[in-house]
Amino acid sequence: MKNIVIFYPSFERGGATKVLINLIKFFSKKKIKVFLISNKKDQSLKNIKNLKIIVSKSYNFNYINNRISSGISSIISLKKLINNLDSKETIILSMQSNFFPAFLSFFLNWKVFTRVSEDPCDATKFADNKFFAYLILITKFLTYNFSYKVVVNATKSKKCVEKFLLNKKKVVLLFNPSLSKIIKRKNNYRKNYILNVGRLCKQKNQSLLIDAFYIFYKKNKKYKLLFCGDGPDKKKLIKQVDNLQLSKNIKFLGWSKNLDKIYKNSKLFILTSYYEGMPNALIEAINYELPSIALNSSGVEDVLLNGKGGEILYDRNIKVLANKMSQVILNYKKILKKTKKSKKKIDQYYIEKAGQKYINNLCK
Repeated sequence: MKNIVIFYPSFERGGATKVLINLIKFFSKKKIKVFLISNKKDQSLKNIKNLKIIVSKSYNFNYINNRISSGISSIISLKKLINNLDSKETIILSMQSNFFPAFLSFFLNWKVFTRVSEDPCDATKFADNKFFAYLILITKFLTYNFSYKVVVNATKSKKCVEKFLLNKKKVVLLFNPSLSKIIKRKNNYRKNYILNVGRLCKQKNQSLLIDAFYIFYKKNKKYKLLFCGDGPDKKKLIKQVDNLQLSKNIKFLGWSKNLDKIYKNSKLFILTSYYEGMPNALIEAINYELPSIALNSSGVEDVLLNGKGGEILYDRNIKVLANKMSQVILNYKKILKKTKKSKKKIDQYYIEKAGQKYINNLCK
């Protein structure tokens, strides 16, 4: 394999984009020519060798949302590009708007690897618009079966995707290349901070954490809850905090540039998402040896070793979460030991190791 065409129509902020950047840098390092089809040239990809960015023309389609519009625009660029490449020396890695390249590649007899970034079963289950969600589910069934291979990033997602496939052997489990280095923690100094990192949106379910913290705080007045991230639910969550009169103890820090310092200083990390693919923030927490509580979204069992490396909750209940927070604080040394068990397995998310597994599987 000499060439990888990466289909990523909408360059956005988040975990999927971080994985994209890490993969591009790793492929480039291995002297593989990368063609990125996207809607812009981002500064994070500046001066990378062996990378050509193809910016799709912007087309406005009435009554179609921006993500679908950018997907349609990018598929035109993909068709033009592959006309000039050797199909025997090239594979397509689709990381977004997967239906379009899967459909095109199937009929042109190209190998397309479709990467599934989140658990499609839970994404449908917890969607706001159920009708639209089930329409999307139908396109996913077609997408996965049209694809040469389907790449998932967690065991729970793998079990879900297999339900869609006529040939279940198409599914490949490849963990996210998330970590640029494995942190060696020099001391155990921690402040009374409880941390959540991620977009402020319904999917991440931060409202549940605020209500649980309210119960926890009644007996633990010295603790503060920190939210690092931004998103559409920010005003709604701030109003919730104000109504509970907790504005002095719950802080919204935005996308902090000092996130590594916050991870190091925090005492507890909590993930409350309805669904994930692979929660990169949880991986980072374990890398910093930060004890963690997580609701059982996709990827949680992989990172926390099915509960041997952290606390997994299977009940989305405010009181259950609040009680677990109190238990962890009371038995902190015990959960620290569990966290270190997860840390021993964290190298499977290291860019060098996870990136090489991508190459090994894409080249088959």
